[in-house]
Amino acid sequence: MVETALLIPALLWGALAQSPSWRAGVDALKSKGDAAGALELLEKQPRSAEVEDETGFLLAVLARRSEAIAHFEKALTMSPGYSPAAFHLGVALWLESPGEKALELLKRAAEGRPKDFEYRSRYAQALDQLERYREAMVEFHAAVALKPQDGTAWYRLGLTAQRSGDRRAASGAYAKAVELNPWNADARNNLGFVLVEAGQADRALEQFQKVLARDPNNVAALGNTGFAWLQKGEFAKAISAYEKALALDPKSAPMHYNLGLALKQKDDLEGAKRSLRRAIELDPKIAEAHYTLGITHWQAGELAEAEGEMRAAADGNPAYAEAFAMLGTVLRQQGKNEEAIEALREAIRLDPESPGPHMVMGQILRAKGDTEGSRLAYAEAARVKANREAEQKVIFDRSVTETVGARRGR
Repeated sequence: MVETALLIPALLWGALAQSPSWRAGVDALKSKGDAAGALELLEKQPRSAEVEDETGFLLAVLARRSEAIAHFEKALTMSPGYSPAAFHLGVALWLESPGEKALELLKRAAEGRPKDFEYRSRYAQALDQLERYREAMVEFHAAVALKPQDGTAWYRLGLTAQRSGDRRAASGAYAKAVELNPWNADARNNLGFVLVEAGQADRALEQFQKVLARDPNNVAALGNTGFAWLQKGEFAKAISAYEKALALDPKSAPMHYNLGLALKQKDDLEGAKRSLRRAIELDPKIAEAHYTLGITHWQAGELAEAEGEMRAAADGNPAYAEAFAMLGTVLRQQGKNEEAIEALREAIRLDPESPGPHMVMGQILRAKGDTEGSRLAYAEAARVKANREAEQKVIFDRSVTETVGARRGR
């Protein structure tokens, strides 16, 4: 990662808080870019944790990472609580191989100096890379509290919140990042994307239009514009946006997939098939493209083709409950009841709270003469459906209450 590789030169110059007798000379040489000269001066000093740590830093600057690591380790042996050495060693080991050992050192540094923005921010980034998003958000919040005008930190907080599924926190962080740096196209694009996911397509379009006003060829903004129009049911506008994006990046498999989705929604099944096939040609691992192509074949009555695509979707993503459910439906329609039952059982295992597979299972069992099995499957479908409707009512009631409250200025 480019930003990680930049950490050593960006974070380590002048990281030490105290100023021993050798510090002025070393700093003067570093200011001239003379890392080798600074290293030579340090070699003449009495050994201490601080000297070992600074020596390690200079070796890292000179791309002598293994030697640098040895000096950082020696510094910690001499002074286990010396946070700069823990931080520097953690960064160096992370560059070698991200993992728990490096993470523990970064944690020690952050805990040792909780008011150090760089230590908290770097620890947060490491947690994010290990997909420990909730912990990362805690550290990013601490970092932005220490340095609230750092737009990059707010952007990283937004990324982590988005990955964790917390759209509200993500949109708030991205909005702050955009406020601090209005020309951060990535932050503005991501803010718009989160708004679309939250059902606020109009607000999202405002963000994408601001990006495109500055950079008309921003492929991500064009694609996201298509996503927003798709949510609004403006399929022709969505298609136009995706086609513009593909004119700039014709080998984007996700963009071909999105275009296929828009064409399908517009009932242009042949056009949808062409776009979805192109997406699969470019990236056969996009399970959603196989699934959507399968649905398109199914709608056209092409059951054998639909079966093949659903199997490809399930193979590409073994946790894809919808693909197994649809595969079961297609197999049933072809009279392949035993295979259908197997697919439906897997769909139910993956998502027991979806009523569709239970219902289709009941139909198959009834056709086979299994009255009791059919009754149980139908009963489960009814239970799941009732639960889902109750949950949707609670969500709707809460939404209405919040909207009315907002209008009253609550």
